[in-house]
Amino acid sequence: MRALIRPRRWAVFISGRGSNLQALLDQSPVQEIRWVFSSKDSAPGLLRAKRAGVPVTVLAKKIDWDALDLELRKRGITDLFLAGFMKMVPASFVAKWEGRILNVHPSLLPMYPGLEAFEKSYQEKQDMGVTVHI
Repeated sequence: MRALIRPRRWAVFISGRGSNLQALLDQSPVQEIRWVFSSKDSAPGLLRAKRAGVPVTVLAKKIDWDALDLELRKRGITDLFLAGFMKMVPASFVAKWEGRILNVHPSLLPMYPGLEAFEKSYQEKQDMGVTVHI
């Protein structure tokens, strides 16, 4: 008997250009993107999502993480992708989505956490790279 594989329904969180979002949109429909959130209303990535027909939401400056969690579940979201999202996500929210959040960070962690990671590693002539972690 073949096991049924339930499709993933992704919400992608962005804050800027959306180049990582575009890479995800260009991939196979196995990882279906159902919703895009941005911490900035001027993020060019919002236009990329709209052009792809993906609903977008600009988050309030003070995010109600509990309400957001409920809305994600209500809409059937199964996984989250933090793709250049420049807000700190509280541990209580992360715990609710444990094992179902992917994060992209522009440095080889633990070196250069936070903003301007590429610039700092380049200026200090250190190894450069990207960390993707659950």
